[in-house]
Order: sequence, then C-alpha cells, then structure tokens
Amino acid sequence: MGHGQKITNVSDNKLRLPDGRLMGYAQYGDASGRAVLAIHGTPGSRIMMQPADRFANQNGIFLIAPDRHGYGLSSISPDTSFRQWVDDIAVLLDLMNVDQFWVLGVSGGGPFATAIAAVMPQRVIGLALVSPVGIFDQQVRQSWSWRHRLFSSLLPRYPALAKPALTIARRLLMLAPYPFLKMFSFSLSRADRLILGDSRHQEALLAAFYDGLQSGINGVLEDLRLFAKPWQFSLAKIDMPVILWQGSKDYMVPEKAAYKLVGSFENVEIIGLPGQGHFWIFEHFEEVLRRLVALPHEGRSLR
Repeated sequence: MGHGQKITNVSDNKLRLPDGRLMGYAQYGDASGRAVLAIHGTPGSRIMMQPADRFANQNGIFLIAPDRHGYGLSSISPDTSFRQWVDDIAVLLDLMNVDQFWVLGVSGGGPFATAIAAVMPQRVIGLALVSPVGIFDQQVRQSWSWRHRLFSSLLPRYPALAKPALTIARRLLMLAPYPFLKMFSFSLSRADRLILGDSRHQEALLAAFYDGLQSGINGVLEDLRLFAKPWQFSLAKIDMPVILWQGSKDYMVPEKAAYKLVGSFENVEIIGLPGQGHFWIFEHFEEVLRRLVALPHEGRSLR
C-alpha cells in the first residue's frame, strides 16, 4: 500500500487462511492512516462499517473490517473459538503490515474485539465497545427481559429450536427485507425505531444483515454458543484504555451485562446514553472513531 493511497469501499477482499478457510474483509478510509480494526455485530458483515468510510478517509483513519466466522465472505470453522478468531486476525494484520492498532467492537462484535485486546494486548492501543454483548453471570441473568432470555439462554441451549427459528427469519429477510425490518422493529425501543426510520440507516442495517447471512445461519448459531458459555480468555490482560458506550433503552443486549464486561478494567471510561437504544452508533460512527483514535498510546507505535 503506497503512502497516501486512498481506499473507497474496497469491500470484497478475501484472505486464504493457513488451514484453507477464507476470511472476507473490507478496507475503508486512508490506507496510510491510523489503523482501526472494526468488528461487526450479530448478524452482520464487513459492510456494516461502510457508513464510516468518508469520515475515515477525511481524518486519516485506516478502517479494517473483517467478516467474522460464518458471516459474509468468511468460512465457518469446524471448531470456532475466540482464540481461533484472534489467530485469524493476526494473519490478516500481519499481511497488511499493521503492528499496532485500535479495536472497535459493536454489539455481538464486542466479545470478539475484547478477545483481541486480551490475547494480544501488546498490539492494541485502545478498545472501544458499543452496546456490546457482555458477561452473563447469575446477577445479570436475574435482570433479563424475555428477549434476553430467548436469545441468550433458550436458543443456545436448544439448537433444535434455534435452527428453524433463525432459518425462517433469514428467509423472510432475503425475500422481503422491508417487511422483515418492520417486524424486527416491534422488539426495539422507541429510540431505535426513530433511528431506523431514517432510510439511510434502514439501508445500512439491511445490507449488513443480508450480506452477513448470505451463506446461512451458522455464524449466528456459533455466536449464540460462544456467548452463552464461559469465555476462554482472561480479561485481566486488558491494560489499554477502554471506552464503553451503552444505551439505557437497549432491548437487544442486557445493559447490566455490558457494564459487567468492563467492571474489572482499570482504565475504562463508561459513557451511559440515557434514552438511547442498540443502534445509536448508526448516527455516531464519527464520534466513536474520533474518541477511539484519540486514546493515548504510550509505549505503543502507531503502525
């Protein structure tokens, strides 16, 4: 990548991993800029980050957006784990000659972004988590709504129920995206319904869902399985600055679980968003990226 090279919507890249699997990824913004690894939600894909392309380009940010296992252009793995995810990301970043970087995890991408920070803390300058899936301990479980119980407990425990339910939802999305979105909106807060009432955000969300699920529902099934069991990495290794944004009207992921996730971090800023929901970031990509790359990087080089 030459100095000063500009990248605009380069969204269909594929990397062949050492074991033969494929990883899809997009590159947005300025290839000579500050590297930010951006991890999409559940479901979703690399193109979730496309709305941030212009801002990244104008502000010297190199946005790297991989597809997680089983989403978009990325292969499902026969043994998906957080550690394997981090190993795959290391291959991608080494290919790009990116040594030090910031990490952004949104929604279901939160645990995967956290795993990267935990397993390779010497390379991560700062971590941003927006409405992340968090830790489901007993205290958190007591505060769950029926939605949280359905997606965080019932479906992971009963794959025979999860598969047909997710298959039907995916089929509706593929055949009738706008009726799907209307039905989906019934489970959201008023704040989220207002955001998704904007045609730009509708298109962005539907595109990410559609692209992420083009190869099937295996990515979602693996997410549900990984989120529900103990995470196989240590949060104690996370010593870089962390920022959490969490809406008080987020009906998609438990608010208390997000706070539990960052509760043991020594260097964390928690930004509560009163009255805001799960899709707050669609109107605030610029704010999140600006705050993320402004985090201090003592002892860590930029590239």
